Amino acid sequence: MEQRGHYALLKELGRGGFSIVRLAIDLNTQEMFAAKIFDPKTSSLETIHAEIDILKYLGAHRNIVSLHDVLYLKTETIMLTDLVEGGELFDYIVDMGSVSEKDAAHLLHDVCQALDYMHSRGVWSVVM
Repeated sequence: MEQRGHYALLKELGRGGFSIVRLAIDLNTQEMFAAKIFDPKTSSLETIHAEIDILKYLGAHRNIVSLHDVLYLKTETIMLTDLVEGGELFDYIVDMGSVSEKDAAHLLHDVCQALDYMHSRGVWSVVM
């Protein structure tokens, strides 16, 4: 177990070109979060700050993860967000093989609600 601030970093949940996402637990409250650890070699500070600023600006919406904390450490920046069970939407669809029309309509509805909310807040494009 690694510790950053008052968070314990546990298993890896995912990995991308610019970051690693790990399960994190707040050692004070025992609340679980997703900890996005930005790779300083591949992530510019401008990109990191843009992502953080957008999540702060958007605030709470049921179809968009909420930002809970940011750790600015000497060697890395860690963004702590809601822990979303079930993984990536793309992986879910691939794993299912096919999705019923009813499930597809529900998923599309949720995505459209999130996009509508972002647009209502003036966020038109998010390039990460």
